[in-house]
Amino acid sequence: STRFPMLDRIAAPLVARVSDMAAGGAASPLRVHILPVASWFVDGASQSSSQVAAALGAVDSLDGSSIVIGLLALVVVASLGVNIYLAFFRTASAVTAAGSAFDSILRNTGSAAPSEYSFADDTSSERESTAMPSPERTEPAKVSDKVCSASSSLEAARAELLMRKLNAANESAPHGIALHSTSALSSFVPRIDSSTDMVLKKSPSTLATFIAAQAVQEGAYSTDVDSTQVRTLEACRAVFEADGPQMLNDDEVLLLVNASVIPAYALEKHLCDNIRAIKVRRALISRASGTGSLETSQLPYHHYDYSKVHGQCCENVIGIMPIPVGVAGPIRIDGEMLHVPMATTEGALVASTSRGCKAITLGGGASTVLTKDGMTRGPCLQMPSVVRAGALKVWLESDNGTAEVRAAFQSTSRFAKLRSLKVAIAGRLVFVRFTTFTGDAMGMNMISKGCEQALRFIQSKFSDCEVIAVSGNYCTDKKPAAINWIEGRGKSVAAEAVIPGAIVRKVLKTTVEDLCRLNISKNLIGSAMAGSVGGFNAHAANTLTAIYLATGQDPAQNVESSMCITLMEPANDGQDLRISCTMPSIEVGTIGGGTVLPPQAACLEMLGCKGPNRDQPGAHAQRLARVICAAVMAGELSLCSALASGDLVKSHIALNRAVPATPANTPQNSVTPQTSIANMRS
Repeated sequence: STRFPMLDRIAAPLVARVSDMAAGGAASPLRVHILPVASWFVDGASQSSSQVAAALGAVDSLDGSSIVIGLLALVVVASLGVNIYLAFFRTASAVTAAGSAFDSILRNTGSAAPSEYSFADDTSSERESTAMPSPERTEPAKVSDKVCSASSSLEAARAELLMRKLNAANESAPHGIALHSTSALSSFVPRIDSSTDMVLKKSPSTLATFIAAQAVQEGAYSTDVDSTQVRTLEACRAVFEADGPQMLNDDEVLLLVNASVIPAYALEKHLCDNIRAIKVRRALISRASGTGSLETSQLPYHHYDYSKVHGQCCENVIGIMPIPVGVAGPIRIDGEMLHVPMATTEGALVASTSRGCKAITLGGGASTVLTKDGMTRGPCLQMPSVVRAGALKVWLESDNGTAEVRAAFQSTSRFAKLRSLKVAIAGRLVFVRFTTFTGDAMGMNMISKGCEQALRFIQSKFSDCEVIAVSGNYCTDKKPAAINWIEGRGKSVAAEAVIPGAIVRKVLKTTVEDLCRLNISKNLIGSAMAGSVGGFNAHAANTLTAIYLATGQDPAQNVESSMCITLMEPANDGQDLRISCTMPSIEVGTIGGGTVLPPQAACLEMLGCKGPNRDQPGAHAQRLARVICAAVMAGELSLCSALASGDLVKSHIALNRAVPATPANTPQNSVTPQTSIANMRS
């Protein structure tokens, strides 16, 4: 104590603390686990202290000729002292944190810790400063206010079960520093894997951190629930209302869903566990269906971030649908080399598009131009008479009327900019087509919100105006319509490329003359004979939809977005081929919707248009539209070449028929669903 006052001040309270903990008796888990850890450090410190004292004594006896050796000894002593200090500090932290974790677990059961299991000193201030947050503040939100209070009988049962687990583990636990998965403390952390266990053997402080975190997290689902039996509906309802769904097994939750106690669509909210909610929902649907296959089907649902799905992309989730993603290219678009991601299950599509990309790039690349950018919404209004409908139309088309409606519309968003109003009447019905710039968002929600505000303003001016629908199919969304083909919707883009004749012959295996003749006969005359609206192309929807799926766009909007006219003509005295694709209605966005999902966002990042463009709002969505139009042109060029050369069927057989057809295994006769009480978590 005279030579090492610092070590004495550190070691004395630690030894006293460990001695107090040792008084817990043979059944105490501290004697089996925490005490050996602390004793190991204390014994090591005592031995190190003796070694340091002997070393310093030797230094005192040295003469002046051994100063160098003395200095080296001082360096060794200083290093050893620092290591001892850090060891004591980690041990004290581990003991305190582990005690807090154990107390949190006991509080989570609703029972106070017995005196023989107490980790903390008698002073409450230290307990408050080191304890983990209480489960009431950290566990998931309860489904009902009644869940906040548990019945006393249930609390006692849980506490008794916990003590039995501790005592049983104490009898077989090893005596040493390494804490294995079979030890009493590790029983609180059943999900620790072997790699984590190795880390815990090396660091007691890390062990305490894991135990404390898992102790609080276990409040979301209790491993003490009996998974082999299903209680009655009344008992399950009582447990659910008193203690929440974490004290029910999955079949008991399913029982409550069938009884309409828990809505099937709100399982994620009530269970606070997305994977468990999907598992229960799959069982519910499977057992009520004729095939009974969903519960054990190959539709995956693990390893996915569902936090970005709920409230954004999908409801009543039962899994995810993996779609292969290929890459076409590279293709030079406006001087930049890009690879284009395409999600598809159609063999030969990506390969064909890549061939078109190669031909375009070898010819110098594609040039694109954006001619219009405006999303539309077309509400339907009704006036008392045709005369009043005409009066409303005149006012809306006037400068003052348009300006006032624009001010009301744009008050709902700092991005939405009303470009124009197009008004049409049918009897006493009035259709107003709002065309709006929506930045990098596709914009349907943004424009619908603005339309509602504008319609309220119109009704303040025309009190006899009735709103029939905020969308009156005058937009037009997700339906083929001539107004989209003529006026445009979303981004209107045109792409062009000139392919040298040598490239046409070598890469595309055809001639300029044959391509031009086929395009006129098929894409122009053939589509006109079919009465097509915007369908003057070979397969624009194929390429566009594959890119839509890969980049998180709304695939249903391929109906109007794939409207395209493909033109081919000889260039440079008939030696080369000039090809162009004009698409007046590409509806895309780089924020919101499916673009928030990580895989789709990754594909957008490949194209350099992920998220909003902070410097130039709307530039990322416009860039995506340009890429799509150029890729569509590549697909058009390759498919038409295959048709002209007669290679279409051969290539599809090679690339689309390599795998045998899926055998039919769906039962021909309906299967009566059977009620099962099997543990769905096993």
